[in-house]
Amino acid sequence: MTIYVSMLRAVNVGGSSRLKMDALRAVYESLGLADVRTLLQSGSIVERGPVLSPRADSNKLLVMFLASVPDAAAQAALVKWHKSKEMKEMLEMRGPEIYLYYPDGIGRSKLTSAVIEGKLDIPGTARNWNTLTKLVENGRALEHADRARR
Repeated sequence: MTIYVSMLRAVNVGGSSRLKMDALRAVYESLGLADVRTLLQSGSIVERGPVLSPRADSNKLLVMFLASVPDAAAQAALVKWHKSKEMKEMLEMRGPEIYLYYPDGIGRSKLTSAVIEGKLDIPGTARNWNTLTKLVENGRALEHADRARR
């Protein structure tokens, strides 16, 4: 299970505008995240990554990292195009990342990186979920080795 941590700046740090944590959790859950938990009244949130069926194949999940966050009109255009093609692929945009699930594999899909970049007018690069997991593991190993040398 992948766990994410959000640390929102200036949440409930004095002032008259207080943000209720149950409302904040509801926003995160509306994005499709599961087991969302807040820490105190601080705006710190822990959530799990993309919610997939237990039968889903992580080899078919990709994350596309964009150079910037697409504007709302570009996002809407991509979603409209995607829905109009009645594709099986799932597409979820979260800031500068797009989570893509290809149930039949990516090989023959029309939802390619080039199409996404063209619709959003933003360059990006995509990686398989398992590759990303390995990158994190390698990063942790390097961090551990660095600590051991000190």
